[in-house]
Amino acid sequence: MMKELFGLQRFDLSQQTGHLIGLVKEEKTRLDTKLEALESVNKTLISEKKEEQIQKIKELEVLSKACEEQEKQIRQQEKLKEKKESLNKFTSELNTLQQEKPEIDRKKEYHSRFLTAKNKLRPTWELLKTLKIEIEKNKVSLDECTRWAKDYVGEIDGLQSNLKQLEKLNQERPIRESKIRDLKQVLDIQVYRSKKSGFQQEIGRLAPEIAQKKENLKSLQTKIRELEQGQNTQNLPNASTLANWKSWTQEWGRNLAEFQKVESASQGLKEASSHLEKQLAAIEKSIPKGVVSLMDWEKEENIQLEQLSNQSQKLKDQSGLALHAHHLHDGQACPLCGSLDHPDPISEEARIHELQEIEEKISEAKLRLTQIRELQKKHGQLDYEKKQNLKNTEIRVVEQKNLQEQKNRLTEQIKAAGFMGTEDLQERMDEAEKAIAANETRQKEISQLRQNLENLQALAEQLDVHYSTTQKQFDQLETAEKTKLSEIRDTEFTKRFFDQSKEEIEDSIAKVEKSIIETQQNLEGARRHLQGRKDMQSQNSASLKMYQRTLTEATEKEQELASKYAKDKVNLGFMDEQELKMLFEDSIDEEKVALQIRKFEDRLYLVQNRVDELQRDEDLMAFDLDIFHAMQETLFEKTQELEAKKSELTLLGQTVQTLEKELQSKIELQDDLEKVVNRLSNLRELDVLFRGGGFVKFVSSIYLRELCNTANIRFMKLTKNQLSLDIDDNNTFWVLDYLNGGKRRLLKTLSGGQTFQASLCLALALAEKIKALNQADQSFFFMDEGFGALDKSSLGVVFDTLKSLQFENRIVGIISHVEELQQEIGVYAKVELDPENGSQVSYSFA
Repeated sequence: MMKELFGLQRFDLSQQTGHLIGLVKEEKTRLDTKLEALESVNKTLISEKKEEQIQKIKELEVLSKACEEQEKQIRQQEKLKEKKESLNKFTSELNTLQQEKPEIDRKKEYHSRFLTAKNKLRPTWELLKTLKIEIEKNKVSLDECTRWAKDYVGEIDGLQSNLKQLEKLNQERPIRESKIRDLKQVLDIQVYRSKKSGFQQEIGRLAPEIAQKKENLKSLQTKIRELEQGQNTQNLPNASTLANWKSWTQEWGRNLAEFQKVESASQGLKEASSHLEKQLAAIEKSIPKGVVSLMDWEKEENIQLEQLSNQSQKLKDQSGLALHAHHLHDGQACPLCGSLDHPDPISEEARIHELQEIEEKISEAKLRLTQIRELQKKHGQLDYEKKQNLKNTEIRVVEQKNLQEQKNRLTEQIKAAGFMGTEDLQERMDEAEKAIAANETRQKEISQLRQNLENLQALAEQLDVHYSTTQKQFDQLETAEKTKLSEIRDTEFTKRFFDQSKEEIEDSIAKVEKSIIETQQNLEGARRHLQGRKDMQSQNSASLKMYQRTLTEATEKEQELASKYAKDKVNLGFMDEQELKMLFEDSIDEEKVALQIRKFEDRLYLVQNRVDELQRDEDLMAFDLDIFHAMQETLFEKTQELEAKKSELTLLGQTVQTLEKELQSKIELQDDLEKVVNRLSNLRELDVLFRGGGFVKFVSSIYLRELCNTANIRFMKLTKNQLSLDIDDNNTFWVLDYLNGGKRRLLKTLSGGQTFQASLCLALALAEKIKALNQADQSFFFMDEGFGALDKSSLGVVFDTLKSLQFENRIVGIISHVEELQQEIGVYAKVELDPENGSQVSYSFA
């Protein structure tokens, strides 16, 4: 109980300890394996490798100096080689440049004549071409202006004649606009006449409809009076009486349905109980012969599993010894125990085979334990369900009895109201409901007719208003028509239009309006066109004079430039006009050609100087390429030897570093192994302590002693320091009697009142511990009876103790029949058994 209440499963550490032992053993095996691999590593081996490393370094320094000296000589020869290659390159380039020189000289001469022609003759030549084109353009423009001057005179005379005709037509505009206004009046009169016709038709339709509505109103009023006179006046039960009848009928139906439901549930519980009995019997049959219960079966399996685990552990402990079995030799001492005799060394294969068999048995035992626990769990659930079925069966019997009593009381009420039984009640209630339904139907019909009457009256009133409004609008249209007729000016002109349609009249108005607008637009356009032509005539006259003046000036300038161009051509030595034209039309890039010529001359000068300079170097002329290649081969061989020495030295250094790391790792592994051995020893000691739930029992006893100490605080107060509780090493409760020298005695020697006091103190102490465990602000529990065994003095002490709990934020509910205790409690619920009405509950705070 203590384990479940306070969650002491967390102190069951045997499984965790066994798991840790397995992990530590694996770690020990791993460390032993690693140390065996590092057995040959020691400080002497590292010292030998370091001396060899120093010797290699000295040899490398000597070879490195020889290579450096050889590299210096080769670098000097490489410079001479580069100069030799440069001399050959420049000599070849000089020959190529001397072959290209005649072509460059020809380009240079042509470039000079091209620049002279371009800069000194071409501007005059291009200006002469421009003047000739301009003279031709001026001649063409002059001819055009002369022709346009004659055309403008005839066109302007025609435009002036057309303008006079349009101005005359525009003067008739007021007369035409007056006729448009008269036609619009005709359109308005036609609209009025059309609306008057519609209103006349509406008036003719409304008059008979209004008369018909009035006849319908009289018919509805007569029908309503007839229905009101036919109302049922027979005596019917009032609403309250009818409600009571319905309530009795419904209660009778519910009672009958509940009784059948409870009877069906009772039958189901009987079947479920029978099924549970069969399942429990099947579980009990699965228990092996000679075993009393599932719990005993589980204990036997746990004992067998523990024995198998011990055997497995011993075999695993021997695994370390098996690793050293190959080191045993006859006549030599054992490295572990020092013995010279080895009669039966451990065989690893036999150990592994035996360990596998035990592990399989352990797996089977664990599987059986799991199945047993599942059966225990299922057996507990089935047993609990069986008890619940028994309780539910008892509850159903009580419910059937209560339902029968309710049925009897309801039958007496129905007979007291004057009915023979439920059938008579149902018949009377159906007749009353039919009569009430008929009256309600007639009342709904009367209400509907009254609603129709109101709707018809409202519709008739709307028709009267509509008739008056329509007549008024007809009179207004007739007055407006007479007004429009009086506003027409030309009655003779408009007579023929009254018989035409609206579209025809609007078309005539649109044509006249369009004609007026077009005349106005044409007049304004003719004026603008005439003015535009006059302006163009003036511009043409001015252009004619300008072209005559420009033509004369251009002809004189062209003659002057032609004379100058002929003189310059002779002075500059260009007698061939065809050659000169070719130069003018050539599109060479003079800057690019000049740059090309300049670059060629500069490069020729530079290459010539560089060849002369290199030929004066005596060392260069004495350079031998075969000697240079021989020196390179010698350096390559020494370099290869140097790289090989460096690789050997690097490998040797890595070997030294690896050995040092392995030595350090060996030291650390030895330290780790010592720690693992110590930890394994400690864990085995703990495993012995935790085995069989011993630690859980130890912690449970501590919790139980604290519970007892807490309970004694109240128990000693209740017993006036005469008695206290104590627990021995076997967790058995005793009573210390201080009136008898503090001697121990059994709990059963306490009186009934003292036993209740001890139980109360232990219950309160347990509640306090659980409250602290759950960190709750309040705690609440009920106490059912137990107070009848107390005398008046003890009862007062207990009640004072219970009242003091209120100051500890506790609430205690008491269920008791002791009158002295009832008088002390101000807030209560009192339950009394009434012979007729059953249990009746009353409250002190109601």
